[in-house]
Amino acid sequence: MKKPINIGVGKDKNDPISALEESLDDGGITDPDIVFVSFTPNLDPNEVRKDIVSQIDVDETLVLGVSSAGNLTGDGYTRGAAVLTMKLTQLVVVGVGMARDASENPREKASEAVRRSTRGVKRDISAALAPAATGIVKGGAMDVVRHSMADVLLLVSGVLGDPWGPREILLGVLDEVMSTVPRIVGGVAANEYDFEAPTYVFDAEGVHEDAVTVLSVFTSLRRGYAVDHGFQPVGEPVKVETEGTLVKRIEGKPALEYYAEVIGTSPESIDETILLTHPLGVPDPGPREYVIIRTPIGVEGDSIRLVSPLKSNFAHLMTRGDVRGSFERSVRAALESAGGEASLVFLFNCAARHLVVDSDEAIDIVTDVVGEDTPVFGFNCYGEFGPTPSGSIMHHNQTVTVYVVGRGVMGH
Repeated sequence: MKKPINIGVGKDKNDPISALEESLDDGGITDPDIVFVSFTPNLDPNEVRKDIVSQIDVDETLVLGVSSAGNLTGDGYTRGAAVLTMKLTQLVVVGVGMARDASENPREKASEAVRRSTRGVKRDISAALAPAATGIVKGGAMDVVRHSMADVLLLVSGVLGDPWGPREILLGVLDEVMSTVPRIVGGVAANEYDFEAPTYVFDAEGVHEDAVTVLSVFTSLRRGYAVDHGFQPVGEPVKVETEGTLVKRIEGKPALEYYAEVIGTSPESIDETILLTHPLGVPDPGPREYVIIRTPIGVEGDSIRLVSPLKSNFAHLMTRGDVRGSFERSVRAALESAGGEASLVFLFNCAARHLVVDSDEAIDIVTDVVGEDTPVFGFNCYGEFGPTPSGSIMHHNQTVTVYVVGRGVMGH
């Protein structure tokens, strides 16, 4: 069977051009349709973009890049640059759109990026979707409905100053694509572990610190996705009082005091390690028990500061569970949903998880499931986008979102 996509992955700690050349060689590609770059900020983002676009025809190739807290490939974790190149067949059509100054109006800017991505499609979408339509005629309608024919990969930089920014961006995407029932996955750009430093996305035109980038995918191929974190709740949900991302009180007590009591330590002993291994979480209403993580990043007086706000007045305190196993579970679930065979595995992994489970170990777990010959690409980010088991599209903390592009055609 002809490959539905030719894919190559390359990396280099210092030279983006070397990473690009390795990726093209790995995939046997001479004229890529997509070049996707993940890079750590030890490299200058403007130089990374300049190097990449100097090697390709930007009129024919879609280019996008994102700064990270570490790049992920099938060979493991690396700093520097990692490059994914793809040569598409008629089964896959893509478009890229970017909207700048995202923090001014995240919802509208996200909608704008989606519209630009669909306008940026250069091939006939109907040709990519025709095999799925044939599958419906032949009795495979439920398989087609289960997979959808449109996906959105979402990359964001510079909006974390607004705690509700990622949520507004998701709403903006949904405003444009809700009728197509798409999968929405992605990540927030990172700058290693310097949360005060700027983050970046780039396209062929330039580098941007405050932007939304959308890669729209239209295809008849099966795809799968899953999210997981591995944490387990401690007891029943408790009442919390918040101001923005600051948790002030839990069950009527100062938040830090209650938090320390449950964990079994003193307030003075609460440090980064304890916070990362005992996040808070909001129950996800759905058939499968699942909790949406909200990560504590610091203590302010008697209060606890979270990365993202809680959208409920009730929350679980979470204890470290099987974070390592969450990689295997999520990859197996996404692979099964994609039909059991993968052309590509894409990982959006929270940067904080690297501090709990080493990313090299995580990649070993992934390749044990999908095989060492399956292309794996992704990055450690400042939060992940993806659907919960209930179907809600969320901005997650301390979670891995896995997106698998399969080999088989829907309905066949």
